Amino acid sequence: MNNIFSDDLKENFNKNGYIILEGFISNKKADELRNSIIDMAEFEKTSGESYFYPFDKDGLTQRVWNLTNKSKLYRELLEMEELSEIMNHIFRRPTHHQLFHLSSFQANLLHPGADRQKLHIDTPFPEPLPPWPAKANSIWFLDDFTEDNGATEVVPTSHTRSTKPTQKDNTNEKVVKAIAPKGSVLFTHGNLWHRAGANRSKKTRAG
Repeated sequence: MNNIFSDDLKENFNKNGYIILEGFISNKKADELRNSIIDMAEFEKTSGESYFYPFDKDGLTQRVWNLTNKSKLYRELLEMEELSEIMNHIFRRPTHHQLFHLSSFQANLLHPGADRQKLHIDTPFPEPLPPWPAKANSIWFLDDFTEDNGATEVVPTSHTRSTKPTQKDNTNEKVVKAIAPKGSVLFTHGNLWHRAGANRSKKTRAG
């Protein structure tokens, strides 16, 4: 899988602010990671240490923090050469320092009935936003991301704007759902407007 980030994919990422790479990990690996996260989430609920998003009053959107501290499975993912290839492109610039580092690694579980998030970005800068990527995201699909189970929603080309989304944008912007099979990874520019969708299925969606 070396040199998977082709010129066409680079152009697509630069233009739209995101790409989806299917088959980035195997179905077997995706299942192994999903089972691990479900076990962690259940343990944290039992121990009283679980975290649920404040916007979700019904407690249906759960986060499991600090995966690299909890299992070597996630440290192994970060050592993939294909991942480094992509991040090296996103953060490329003339510098004598390292191009990037890991800021966080966590899992999100959307239980059945979970509401969609509001549009947001993950770059912690005031406006106007810089035109370069200060952050990038990789969202690993541990389930099929479908029309109705809370697939991540993105606003293509929004990474080129210098502003963050407002409440009005949540209803006025045309979003694209990142629909792809498990084992896929969605890579996004840190300035890209995005949100988790609503889970209207009967199964928890893990990523």
